[in-house]
Amino acid sequence: MIRFGARAAPADGRRAPYDVLGIPDPGGSKFGSTLWKGMRLCPREHALRQLGVRRSSQRGKADEGLDVGWIFHFMLETYYRERMGGANHHVAVDRAYERARPFWEEPGYEDIVALLERMCVHYFDVASTDDFTVLGVEEELVHNEPGDPFTYSCRLDLFVHSKRLGGLWVVEHKSAKRITPDIKTGYLLDMQVLGQLWLAERIIDFDAYGEPLGGCLVNITSKDVNVQHERVHVIASKPHLAEFELSMRAWAEVGRTFKYLGWPKALGNCVGPAHYFQPCTYFDICHGRPDLTVDGIVESTLPLGFTLQQTR
Repeated sequence: MIRFGARAAPADGRRAPYDVLGIPDPGGSKFGSTLWKGMRLCPREHALRQLGVRRSSQRGKADEGLDVGWIFHFMLETYYRERMGGANHHVAVDRAYERARPFWEEPGYEDIVALLERMCVHYFDVASTDDFTVLGVEEELVHNEPGDPFTYSCRLDLFVHSKRLGGLWVVEHKSAKRITPDIKTGYLLDMQVLGQLWLAERIIDFDAYGEPLGGCLVNITSKDVNVQHERVHVIASKPHLAEFELSMRAWAEVGRTFKYLGWPKALGNCVGPAHYFQPCTYFDICHGRPDLTVDGIVESTLPLGFTLQQTR
């Protein structure tokens, strides 16, 4: 297994992971859980993000936890693409480290790569005993039917067949500071996980595979000093999936109401845990010009430090 040395950290922070790799920021699925959760967090923030209001600098305050999760996900994606292409476990592991090599050479990533070493050694040891036949990696599913006001999408981290588990499984990679009972329980009614299963049932032709959908395997790796790994089996019944659709269609209607009301601010969510204990991206706009509407912000000269980008 490949190992790398490290360089000294810069005094002014570090570059974003996708900049280190020289690739575009892939972002999330366009109409997925991030969009819907953002709307519920703050309608104003949601609208400004959708309209393309961004900070002029590509990188705000670096968040080590998010960067660890991003790179870990990138390495697992590489590993499973290699496995799907026919590589054995050891070759796929080496390829994952090879593609992540820039992080081991990038100033500012010393603590992150030390943590990634622990996480990857543990995870790949677990993966070596899996019986997965990899059928898809980073596959996007979209429900966007003409005349239907509700749109939802997701990106499947992994889609596999497993004789041991029985049937076909969606696999969702997660990392967490530590694995607690509430984290594991929460995935049983998680919007993202239920949405993946709802879309899979609507879009994937399981008859073509000759196997049913077993459910979603939430693949959680901790960031503890003593790394732990657990897999939560989410098996959603028809009533669960029907409730997901009912709930999300109701939130789509709420979204139309938010728009009619001019995208109100969710005051109280501007700082603190709602934003990982950092101010909202648009805090300075809402505080400095509380009288501006969303349309007014977009149509006026944006405050210093912000720009308008074309959205996808």
